[in-house]
Amino acid sequence: QARHRINFTLRSNCTVTRLVVEKNKISAVEVESGGDMFRVEAETVILSAGSLANPKILMLSGIGPADNLTSHGIKPLINLEGVGRNLRDHPQNFVLAKVKNVESLDPKSPRLQVGLRYTSQNSAHTDDMMMWMGSYAVSGDYRDILSSNKSHNQVQPQLTGIQITISLYLGTSKGSVALKSATPDDKPIVNLNLLATESDVNRMAEGVQMASEIMDSSYLTDIVDIRTSPTSNILSDKTKFHEWLRSTTTTGNHLTSTCSMGTSSNKFAVVDENCRVYGVDNLFIADASIMPDNVRANTNVTTMMIGERLSASLKSHG
Repeated sequence: QARHRINFTLRSNCTVTRLVVEKNKISAVEVESGGDMFRVEAETVILSAGSLANPKILMLSGIGPADNLTSHGIKPLINLEGVGRNLRDHPQNFVLAKVKNVESLDPKSPRLQVGLRYTSQNSAHTDDMMMWMGSYAVSGDYRDILSSNKSHNQVQPQLTGIQITISLYLGTSKGSVALKSATPDDKPIVNLNLLATESDVNRMAEGVQMASEIMDSSYLTDIVDIRTSPTSNILSDKTKFHEWLRSTTTTGNHLTSTCSMGTSSNKFAVVDENCRVYGVDNLFIADASIMPDNVRANTNVTTMMIGERLSASLKSHG
């Protein structure tokens, strides 16, 4: 097993503060752990911190959009305009209903049991939408109701009914990640920019309308008491409906594409076809941040394959 190899060390509770760039190579990784600072030197460095942390680490290291770096007093070492741009996600919204018998809901049952993949009307892409029927809905985070480590003083979420989740799997809106400051402890500024395009709003509206009709259908009359969100008043007014969608649509936690792969002619590309960061000989990125666009599925398997592909490439080149 890998963990027993003598040339392998796994350290937890470590925060990468920056990469040390010298002559277009990473000479070391600067790390903080328990208040101590130290450097790790390596011939090859692979960054796998995700679509929010990767841009932050690169920019703190002087790799990224020169104007953003300069504004925080960071000397631009490698100007890559695409770092932190093109943030993609799978936006979600929900249709909620109160049930006639809340005691019938089982929070220990699989929460999502039935899924529908479909193509929205007038879409340029097939299978661009997903919809799931949820076994139950709660007043807070559903994960808290399953937790065995509950504080006596903690207000536990309550079962409230059932829900249908609508998710846009091929959105056209793009967000961004930028530095808040040059201090590594500061979180980056994240702009999800969900439903920023007319196409995204219209497709989400169609999905929520469809899910509302399902929730109101005669097939669920033995279960559903009343649909609670969105209300019929919102659905009947297009302006109110679209405003409601923009204010309530949230992240699907499938963030990608802030260090996109692309050709050298693409000024917003961050890595090449071998996952190597442009302008840095020994720095690679292997996670969902290098996807040029989001995928029509959960991102975990694609991310695993990116890691496998880079591993095979590095092994084949010695």
